[in-house]
Amino acid sequence: MILETELSVPGPPQAVFDALVDARRAADAVPGARLIPPSTEPLGGIGDAPGVDAELRLQAGGSQITYRGRVLPGEADRAAGTLACSLDAREARGDGVLRGRLDLRLRPSETGTRLRVDADLEVTGRAEGIGEERLRDAALRLLQRVAARLGETAARPEPAPELASLPVVTLGAVEPEPRVRGEVRLVTTEPLPLSALPVSGGRLDDLWVELRRRPWAPALVTLVVLVLLLRLRRRGGD
Repeated sequence: MILETELSVPGPPQAVFDALVDARRAADAVPGARLIPPSTEPLGGIGDAPGVDAELRLQAGGSQITYRGRVLPGEADRAAGTLACSLDAREARGDGVLRGRLDLRLRPSETGTRLRVDADLEVTGRAEGIGEERLRDAALRLLQRVAARLGETAARPEPAPELASLPVVTLGAVEPEPRVRGEVRLVTTEPLPLSALPVSGGRLDDLWVELRRRPWAPALVTLVVLVLLLRLRRRGGD
């Protein structure tokens, strides 16, 4: 079956092209289509060539036919606005096949993008019994719906990656400073009152408050220092 048609797609050609080459976004634009896990069984038309496995539920002649198969990307030129793909699918219930090649060409238009579709398809099985004319009408209706949904998909920005996949950046200032037991000595050339130090809410402020509450504390500290000095002198004399 030869299928040739032109469709109007909202959005610039570059955005539409990017949506078409993204398997997930392209599948979202096709009614009745969804991506499925890769099959290990070789397909008749393209064998075991790598591609994107998908399922399509096609409404034609009052019947629904489910195909499962693979889409194999072909040539793609973003600057020229051209891309192609091959497909090979089988009926989920039956021996019919849907095989062929699609060639797409995008060009700018007053309303967004003009999409040219040329398809050469082989259809057998249940779809063959529907008749080529009715099958062609069903395919054209499907492509019209694809064009509308493709415009919506192209207009949406690409989804942001999940936070779990983003690298974790740790700033050094975020981590609390380690507390080390010991004493801190301040050495200055001139006497400096503790209240004049640029410290807020820290240990020095607490010390200043304690000294005000206990005026005898400096004398006790001085006495302890003198005792230590006397012991050091005695050891040095020995």
